[in-house]
Amino acid sequence: MTLVIEQPRTIYGQGRRSRNEDSLYPEPGRANTGDSLFMVCDGMGGPPQGDVASRLCCTTVARYFREKHNPPATQSLVDEALRSVFDALRDHVARHPEGAGLGTTFTFLQLSGDSAFLAWCGDSRLYHLREGAIHFRSRDHSLVQAMVDAGELSAPEASRHPLSNVVTRAVTADQPVQADCHSVRPRPGDRFFLCSDGVFDAFDEEALKQLLARPDSAAIARELEDHCARLCSDNYAAYLVTVARIDD
Repeated sequence: MTLVIEQPRTIYGQGRRSRNEDSLYPEPGRANTGDSLFMVCDGMGGPPQGDVASRLCCTTVARYFREKHNPPATQSLVDEALRSVFDALRDHVARHPEGAGLGTTFTFLQLSGDSAFLAWCGDSRLYHLREGAIHFRSRDHSLVQAMVDAGELSAPEASRHPLSNVVTRAVTADQPVQADCHSVRPRPGDRFFLCSDGVFDAFDEEALKQLLARPDSAAIARELEDHCARLCSDNYAAYLVTVARIDD
């Protein structure tokens, strides 16, 4: 059995930042219904070249799976791919010492056969929606999420906390990292939404859920783009992938 998707929808912009440190795979404007691998990565900001880190993460992971002829993703394969990213980032810093401290978040969706495999590091998110409800949402690797888990903050307080941008796990040149992973067998109509924090910071969870539950994915993408262009102070990047049907 094989998942068949609608045309993937892209949201991508600089916000009010001086440069865009978010990266997408496939690159904006290049995704089509034959694609099975999607990533959104958010570079750690400032002088340490977050744009380089996010781009290297996307291209290195994509090359890793392509060179292995796109096997179904597993925890060990994703971690091996991220080890390749670590090596690439370390090599970059060796050639460009001014990049010391660079890093990126990582979100990953692979569709293989009738299954979907999700992986992530950092505070970029993955949502799986089914019948208008959030069926799964990745848990942020962030300081405020740890405080929520410990009962020190409520979710609304976390979104407004001055340390909300501090991540506790990311893909860096300092040491290899392990992703969190989740797999699912989607149904027709299921949606996957990968996004950097610039997107979900512009929405409350209920408003985002209601928007993503609408039937027309192209209209959803237009409204997301318009909303983010008006309200996002941060870079924003996202992929919206909808399962059209499952062929035998």
